[in-house]
Amino acid sequence: MGGVLKIISHGPFTHSVSYSEDYDFYSISPVSTSDISAQVFSTSPVLMNGVKYAGLTSWSSGFNYSILDNGSNYRVNKLDIVLDVTYTMPKLALFCCSDNIETHFNTFYENLDLHEHGHGQILDDAKYEIFNYLIDTPAQNSKQALKNALNTRFDEVMQKFSDLSNQYDVDTRHGYTQGANI
Repeated sequence: MGGVLKIISHGPFTHSVSYSEDYDFYSISPVSTSDISAQVFSTSPVLMNGVKYAGLTSWSSGFNYSILDNGSNYRVNKLDIVLDVTYTMPKLALFCCSDNIETHFNTFYENLDLHEHGHGQILDDAKYEIFNYLIDTPAQNSKQALKNALNTRFDEVMQKFSDLSNQYDVDTRHGYTQGANI
């Protein structure tokens, strides 16, 4: 999937919020429908707290800004936010499998993809809240104080959405309630 770049006009300055999605696949070669689960969990690179998972949504985020210097106070002049989402997912190796295996795997994959995109949607829905929270950072008495305030606020707002993503996993039992089980 390609990225989306949204330009925001906030006063005379142009700001941007970019959101992109990408996939990172790992291949499996099951020999039967009952082998799909074993292949997924033996091959998956996703390991969290000692538990293997079939899929993962990871976020990479950051921001850049320029400063409006009024001599005694400093505030954000221009703000650019970058939010990148990567989905780590299984895929069938080329020419590996029978139609029956493909059908069984595809049903699982569609449900896993739905679940993982739920995580991505949390961040996509949050992008303007993140922007507004940062752009509303109060003026500071030094450039360093502004940098510290922005970093603190960015960490706070990203933690909020990370917590929502974690709760989403609790609510869906890591996708089980969405059919992402094999």
